[in-house]
Amino acid sequence: MKEHELSICIPSKRNYIDSKDSISSAIGFCDSSNSALHISDSSGDKNKRELWGGLALKNFNYCESEYKTSTENWYNAAKNASGMFIGMCSDDDLLVNIKDPEIEYSLLPSNISGIKPTIQLWTEKNGFYSINSFSLTQETALERVKAYVTSANGNNTTLYSFFKGSVLKDLQEASLFHPLKAGCSDWSIVLALVSSGKVLYDPSKLYIYKNTNWIGSNLDIENEQKKLYKNVGISDRAFYLSRVFRAIDGLTYITRKNTPIDRLEAVAAGKFIFELNLNLFLQEFGENTKYFEENEIKDIEKIKVDDSSEKKLDILISLLNNFDKSIASKFINFYQKVTGNSWGNIK
Repeated sequence: MKEHELSICIPSKRNYIDSKDSISSAIGFCDSSNSALHISDSSGDKNKRELWGGLALKNFNYCESEYKTSTENWYNAAKNASGMFIGMCSDDDLLVNIKDPEIEYSLLPSNISGIKPTIQLWTEKNGFYSINSFSLTQETALERVKAYVTSANGNNTTLYSFFKGSVLKDLQEASLFHPLKAGCSDWSIVLALVSSGKVLYDPSKLYIYKNTNWIGSNLDIENEQKKLYKNVGISDRAFYLSRVFRAIDGLTYITRKNTPIDRLEAVAAGKFIFELNLNLFLQEFGENTKYFEENEIKDIEKIKVDDSSEKKLDILISLLNNFDKSIASKFINFYQKVTGNSWGNIK
């Protein structure tokens, strides 16, 4: 691999002890693969700052970050990376460079948006329990997002693949306009990334994902999701609207004004994800009706299967306005800033 074909970026919030193994493994990975490493440290840990901040290594960049939300710190970690491809790495996961890749990253055609390493999932209790190693080489954005929904099977660790730097940075910058800085948009971000081009599999790289939060009973996982909203000062009742958020997020990110693909392709893929998440929301609503207020229920009951996506968007903004006027207003701004369209206009 040529130097700077790949940059690894770690948005780190853990203290020195809890993040040491991850950062050390990333240093070794980058040394053996001639990649650059960028760390954005929002932990405020003095020991961590003194060690990593004083380390003089080739292609190693450490900066302290004042950003406290994961959305902002992820962007801060990647914004100065110069690699043709960028891989995000959580500060408790591990990276291993097994050998030189058989594919030369710099010679890949422009329709390749990502390169997926082998991703192994691990828990302290069960050890390694799953491998994520599929590729996405379908020709159209719609085919790729459909394939991803099926292939992922509830596992979104493709987020930690290596994506084309210009595409990843654009989406991370777009995420800064998102109304909820709760770190709940990862599925929508990945769908937008795979809509942007094909994703190849590179078995010469290994990413070990330590699953500490998203394991256990359905109730355990539900509580973790609610905690994300609580942490940013939003009612945990937002959990029951999470499919609505994902419907809007997916449509917005996939149809963003800077997408590298044809507009008609982007609109088809964006509408598919929008309708998929909205249908799942309506299915879940029957079991969760008691968590909604009367005006919200009235809005939800207005949604008809044969309505256009544009009409459904208008109903959803009324629903969000009843839930939280400020959040509804910010979703309109988010959609308009990222897509360049007025609310409800999908083109």
